[in-house]
Amino acid sequence: VNYVGVSSKTGEQLKGAKKVLKFAKEAGKPTIFGGIHPSLLPTQCIKESFIDYIIVGEGERTIVELISVLENKSEIGPGVMTKQGFTGYQIQLKGDEIPSPITQKTKPYFEKSNPMDVMLQSSRGCPFRCAFCYNISFHQSKYRSIPLGKWEEDLDKLPGIKWLQMGEDWIGPKKRVFEIAQILHNRNIGWMPSLRADQIDEEFAKNLSALKCTGVSIGIESGSPMVLSEIVNKQETVEVFLNSAIAMAKAKLKPQYYFILGFPGETEKDRALTYNFADKLY
Repeated sequence: VNYVGVSSKTGEQLKGAKKVLKFAKEAGKPTIFGGIHPSLLPTQCIKESFIDYIIVGEGERTIVELISVLENKSEIGPGVMTKQGFTGYQIQLKGDEIPSPITQKTKPYFEKSNPMDVMLQSSRGCPFRCAFCYNISFHQSKYRSIPLGKWEEDLDKLPGIKWLQMGEDWIGPKKRVFEIAQILHNRNIGWMPSLRADQIDEEFAKNLSALKCTGVSIGIESGSPMVLSEIVNKQETVEVFLNSAIAMAKAKLKPQYYFILGFPGETEKDRALTYNFADKLY
Protein backbone atom coordinates (compact mmCIF):
# COMPACT_ATOMS: atom_id res chain seq x y z
CA VAL A 1 0.00 0.00 0.00
CA ASN A 2 1.48 3.35 -1.06
CA TYR A 3 -1.32 5.71 0.02
CA VAL A 4 -4.23 5.56 2.44
CA GLY A 5 -7.43 7.48 1.70
CA VAL A 6 -10.53 7.89 3.85
CA SER A 7 -13.90 9.50 3.09
CA SER A 8 -16.22 10.84 5.78
CA LYS A 9 -19.34 12.84 6.47
CA THR A 10 -19.58 15.11 9.51
CA GLY A 11 -20.43 13.32 12.76
CA GLU A 12 -19.77 9.86 14.18
CA GLN A 13 -17.89 8.71 11.06
CA LEU A 14 -15.07 11.13 11.88
CA LYS A 15 -13.95 8.93 14.78
CA GLY A 16 -13.26 6.05 12.42
CA ALA A 17 -11.67 8.32 9.83
CA LYS A 18 -9.30 9.77 12.44
CA LYS A 19 -8.35 6.31 13.71
CA VAL A 20 -7.48 5.00 10.23
CA LEU A 21 -5.61 8.14 9.13
CA LYS A 22 -3.53 8.28 12.33
CA PHE A 23 -2.68 4.59 12.03
CA ALA A 24 -1.63 5.07 8.40
CA LYS A 25 0.47 8.11 9.19
CA GLU A 26 2.25 6.31 12.03
CA ALA A 27 3.03 3.54 9.52
CA GLY A 28 4.68 6.12 7.25
CA LYS A 29 1.98 6.26 4.57
CA PRO A 30 0.88 9.51 2.87
CA THR A 31 -2.75 10.15 3.83
CA ILE A 32 -5.64 11.52 1.76
CA PHE A 33 -8.91 12.72 3.31
CA GLY A 34 -12.04 13.28 1.21
CA GLY A 35 -15.82 13.40 1.33
CA ILE A 36 -18.35 15.90 2.60
CA HIS A 37 -16.75 16.91 5.90
CA PRO A 38 -13.25 17.77 4.66
CA SER A 39 -14.71 19.38 1.54
CA LEU A 40 -16.71 21.79 3.71
CA LEU A 41 -13.90 22.38 6.23
CA PRO A 42 -10.62 21.78 4.38
CA THR A 43 -8.67 24.54 6.14
CA GLN A 44 -9.57 23.12 9.54
CA CYS A 45 -8.85 19.50 8.58
CA ILE A 46 -5.47 20.09 6.91
CA LYS A 47 -4.12 21.39 10.24
CA GLU A 48 -4.22 17.84 11.60
CA SER A 49 -0.76 16.29 11.60
CA PHE A 50 -2.09 12.95 10.31
CA ILE A 51 -3.61 14.45 7.13
CA ASP A 52 -1.36 15.19 4.14
CA TYR A 53 -3.87 15.94 1.36
CA ILE A 54 -7.57 16.77 1.17
CA ILE A 55 -9.72 16.12 -1.86
CA VAL A 56 -12.24 18.98 -2.05
CA GLY A 57 -15.51 18.06 -3.78
CA GLU A 58 -15.98 15.09 -6.10
CA GLY A 59 -13.01 12.78 -5.88
CA GLU A 60 -13.09 10.28 -8.74
CA ARG A 61 -11.00 12.37 -11.12
CA THR A 62 -9.06 14.35 -8.53
CA ILE A 63 -7.64 11.40 -6.57
CA VAL A 64 -6.35 9.72 -9.72
CA GLU A 65 -4.66 12.95 -10.80
CA LEU A 66 -3.24 13.51 -7.30
CA ILE A 67 -1.65 10.07 -7.05
CA SER A 68 -0.27 10.45 -10.57
CA VAL A 69 1.49 13.73 -9.75
CA LEU A 70 2.78 12.35 -6.46
CA GLU A 71 4.25 9.36 -8.27
CA ASN A 72 5.81 11.60 -10.91
CA LYS A 73 6.70 14.40 -8.46
CA SER A 74 4.98 16.99 -10.63
CA GLU A 75 2.78 19.96 -9.71
CA ILE A 76 -0.46 19.23 -7.87
CA GLY A 77 -3.55 20.23 -9.87
CA PRO A 78 -6.96 21.62 -8.84
CA GLY A 79 -9.25 20.14 -6.22
CA VAL A 80 -6.60 19.50 -3.56
CA MET A 81 -5.84 21.18 -0.23
CA THR A 82 -2.25 20.74 0.96
CA LYS A 83 -0.26 22.12 3.88
CA GLN A 84 0.73 24.92 1.51
CA GLY A 85 -2.84 25.89 0.59
CA PHE A 86 -5.70 25.17 -1.83
CA THR A 87 -5.07 24.57 -5.51
CA GLY A 88 -8.57 25.69 -6.59
CA TYR A 89 -11.76 23.82 -7.47
CA GLN A 90 -11.72 20.90 -9.88
CA ILE A 91 -14.08 21.02 -12.87
CA GLN A 92 -17.13 18.94 -12.00
CA LEU A 93 -17.92 15.76 -13.86
CA LYS A 94 -20.76 15.94 -16.36
CA GLY A 95 -23.65 13.53 -15.96
CA ASP A 96 -22.41 11.13 -18.62
CA GLU A 97 -18.88 11.26 -17.13
CA ILE A 98 -19.92 10.07 -13.67
CA PRO A 99 -18.46 6.57 -13.38
CA SER A 100 -20.51 3.58 -12.39
CA PRO A 101 -20.06 2.73 -8.69
CA ILE A 102 -20.52 -0.96 -9.53
CA THR A 103 -17.29 -2.61 -10.66
CA GLN A 104 -15.90 -6.12 -10.35
CA LYS A 105 -14.25 -5.06 -7.07
CA THR A 106 -17.21 -3.19 -5.57
CA LYS A 107 -20.03 -5.50 -6.65
CA PRO A 108 -19.53 -7.91 -3.70
CA TYR A 109 -20.19 -5.00 -1.30
CA PHE A 110 -23.44 -4.17 -3.08
CA GLU A 111 -24.41 -7.84 -2.94
CA LYS A 112 -23.72 -7.98 0.82
CA SER A 113 -26.09 -5.07 1.29
CA ASN A 114 -29.60 -5.94 2.37
CA PRO A 115 -31.73 -6.23 -0.81
CA MET A 116 -34.19 -3.93 0.96
CA ASP A 117 -31.59 -1.17 1.34
CA VAL A 118 -29.54 -0.54 -1.81
CA MET A 119 -28.46 3.00 -2.75
CA LEU A 120 -27.81 3.99 -6.36
CA GLN A 121 -27.72 7.63 -7.44
CA SER A 122 -29.40 8.66 -10.67
CA SER A 123 -28.04 12.21 -10.47
CA ARG A 124 -25.77 14.51 -8.50
CA GLY A 125 -26.28 17.90 -6.95
CA CYS A 126 -29.26 20.21 -6.76
CA PRO A 127 -30.03 23.56 -8.43
CA PHE A 128 -31.73 24.94 -5.30
CA ARG A 129 -29.91 26.80 -2.53
CA CYS A 130 -31.43 25.87 0.84
CA ALA A 131 -29.14 27.64 3.29
CA PHE A 132 -28.43 24.63 5.51
CA CYS A 133 -27.51 22.21 2.72
CA TYR A 134 -23.99 20.96 1.95
CA ASN A 135 -24.93 21.03 -1.76
CA ILE A 136 -24.21 24.77 -2.01
CA SER A 137 -20.53 24.23 -1.32
CA PHE A 138 -19.87 20.61 -2.27
CA HIS A 139 -21.79 20.60 -5.58
CA GLN A 140 -21.83 24.39 -6.01
CA SER A 141 -25.62 24.13 -6.47
CA LYS A 142 -25.19 22.38 -9.80
CA TYR A 143 -27.43 19.49 -10.87
CA ARG A 144 -26.22 16.77 -13.25
CA SER A 145 -28.32 13.83 -14.38
CA ILE A 146 -26.83 10.44 -15.17
CA PRO A 147 -28.20 9.09 -18.49
CA LEU A 148 -31.03 6.74 -17.57
CA GLY A 149 -29.82 4.07 -19.98
CA LYS A 150 -26.51 3.96 -18.13
CA TRP A 151 -28.35 3.96 -14.79
CA GLU A 152 -30.55 1.04 -15.91
CA GLU A 153 -27.42 -0.95 -16.79
CA ASP A 154 -26.25 -0.51 -13.19
CA LEU A 155 -29.63 -1.63 -11.87
CA ASP A 156 -29.43 -4.80 -13.94
CA LYS A 157 -26.00 -5.59 -12.50
CA LEU A 158 -27.74 -6.07 -9.14
CA PRO A 159 -30.52 -8.65 -9.56
CA GLY A 160 -32.75 -9.23 -6.57
CA ILE A 161 -33.08 -5.63 -5.38
CA LYS A 162 -36.38 -5.12 -3.56
CA TRP A 163 -35.93 -1.54 -2.37
CA LEU A 164 -33.82 1.31 -3.75
CA GLN A 165 -32.61 4.54 -2.21
CA MET A 166 -31.61 7.43 -4.44
CA GLY A 167 -29.42 9.43 -2.07
CA GLU A 168 -29.79 13.02 -0.90
CA ASP A 169 -29.46 14.76 -4.27
CA TRP A 170 -32.39 16.18 -6.23
CA ILE A 171 -33.84 13.45 -8.46
CA GLY A 172 -34.90 15.90 -11.14
CA PRO A 173 -37.96 17.45 -12.79
CA LYS A 174 -41.32 15.68 -12.97
CA LYS A 175 -40.71 14.02 -16.33
CA ARG A 176 -37.49 12.40 -15.14
CA VAL A 177 -39.03 11.31 -11.83
CA PHE A 178 -41.85 9.62 -13.72
CA GLU A 179 -39.39 7.89 -16.07
CA ILE A 180 -37.44 6.56 -13.08
CA ALA A 181 -40.68 5.41 -11.44
CA GLN A 182 -41.56 3.49 -14.62
CA ILE A 183 -38.11 1.84 -14.75
CA LEU A 184 -38.37 0.69 -11.13
CA HIS A 185 -41.99 -0.44 -11.54
CA ASN A 186 -41.00 -2.60 -14.52
CA ARG A 187 -38.42 -4.32 -12.30
CA ASN A 188 -40.72 -4.60 -9.27
CA ILE A 189 -38.36 -2.43 -7.18
CA GLY A 190 -39.87 -0.30 -4.43
CA TRP A 191 -38.76 3.23 -3.59
CA MET A 192 -39.74 6.36 -1.72
CA PRO A 193 -38.34 9.36 -3.63
CA SER A 194 -37.26 12.58 -1.97
CA LEU A 195 -39.01 15.38 -3.87
CA ARG A 196 -39.80 19.05 -3.52
CA ALA A 197 -43.36 19.78 -2.48
CA ASP A 198 -43.84 22.17 -5.40
CA GLN A 199 -43.45 19.20 -7.77
CA ILE A 200 -46.44 17.35 -6.34
CA ASP A 201 -49.94 18.01 -7.63
CA GLU A 202 -52.88 15.60 -7.76
CA GLU A 203 -52.10 14.23 -11.22
CA PHE A 204 -48.43 13.64 -10.43
CA ALA A 205 -49.26 11.97 -7.09
CA LYS A 206 -51.82 9.75 -8.81
CA ASN A 207 -49.26 8.70 -11.44
CA LEU A 208 -46.65 7.83 -8.82
CA SER A 209 -49.18 5.81 -6.84
CA ALA A 210 -50.19 3.88 -9.96
CA LEU A 211 -46.53 2.87 -10.41
CA LYS A 212 -46.43 1.40 -6.87
CA CYS A 213 -44.37 4.21 -5.38
CA THR A 214 -44.97 3.66 -1.66
CA GLY A 215 -44.61 7.26 -0.59
CA VAL A 216 -42.73 10.53 -0.90
CA SER A 217 -40.14 12.12 1.37
CA ILE A 218 -40.28 15.92 1.66
CA GLY A 219 -38.00 18.36 3.46
CA ILE A 220 -40.33 20.95 4.98
CA GLU A 221 -37.85 22.26 7.55
CA SER A 222 -40.17 24.80 9.23
CA GLY A 223 -43.76 25.91 9.57
CA SER A 224 -42.67 29.53 9.98
CA PRO A 225 -42.96 31.67 6.82
CA MET A 226 -40.17 33.90 8.14
CA VAL A 227 -37.78 30.99 8.67
CA LEU A 228 -38.59 29.50 5.27
CA SER A 229 -38.04 32.72 3.34
CA GLU A 230 -35.48 34.72 5.34
CA ILE A 231 -33.33 32.04 6.97
CA VAL A 232 -33.65 28.86 4.92
CA ASN A 233 -34.22 30.29 1.42
CA LYS A 234 -36.50 27.32 0.79
CA GLN A 235 -38.35 28.90 -2.15
CA GLU A 236 -41.49 27.07 -1.01
CA THR A 237 -44.33 28.16 1.27
CA VAL A 238 -46.52 26.48 3.90
CA GLU A 239 -49.37 26.69 1.36
CA VAL A 240 -47.32 24.69 -1.14
CA PHE A 241 -46.56 22.09 1.52
CA LEU A 242 -50.23 21.82 2.47
CA ASN A 243 -51.37 21.43 -1.14
CA SER A 244 -48.83 18.65 -1.73
CA ALA A 245 -50.03 16.88 1.45
CA ILE A 246 -53.62 16.97 0.21
CA ALA A 247 -52.57 15.63 -3.21
CA MET A 248 -50.64 12.75 -1.64
CA ALA A 249 -53.49 11.89 0.72
CA LYS A 250 -55.92 11.63 -2.20
CA ALA A 251 -53.49 9.33 -4.04
CA LYS A 252 -52.84 7.29 -0.88
CA LEU A 253 -49.13 8.10 -1.01
CA LYS A 254 -47.45 7.88 2.39
CA PRO A 255 -45.66 11.14 3.25
CA GLN A 256 -42.42 11.32 5.20
CA TYR A 257 -41.69 14.85 6.40
CA TYR A 258 -38.43 16.31 7.66
CA PHE A 259 -38.25 19.30 9.99
CA ILE A 260 -35.29 21.21 11.43
CA LEU A 261 -35.44 23.05 14.75
CA GLY A 262 -32.88 25.52 16.10
CA PHE A 263 -32.00 27.63 13.07
CA PRO A 264 -29.95 30.70 14.05
CA GLY A 265 -32.49 33.52 14.38
CA GLU A 266 -35.44 31.17 14.97
CA THR A 267 -37.71 32.21 17.86
CA GLU A 268 -39.94 30.28 20.23
CA LYS A 269 -42.89 31.57 18.21
CA ASP A 270 -41.36 30.15 15.03
CA ARG A 271 -40.93 26.77 16.69
CA ALA A 272 -44.57 26.84 17.82
CA LEU A 273 -45.60 27.49 14.20
CA THR A 274 -43.60 24.42 13.16
CA TYR A 275 -45.22 22.19 15.80
CA ASN A 276 -48.69 23.39 14.82
CA PHE A 277 -48.01 22.96 11.12
CA ALA A 278 -46.81 19.38 11.67
CA ASP A 279 -50.09 18.68 13.46
CA LYS A 280 -52.03 20.25 10.61
CA LEU A 281 -50.23 18.10 8.02
CA TYR A 282 -50.98 15.01 10.08
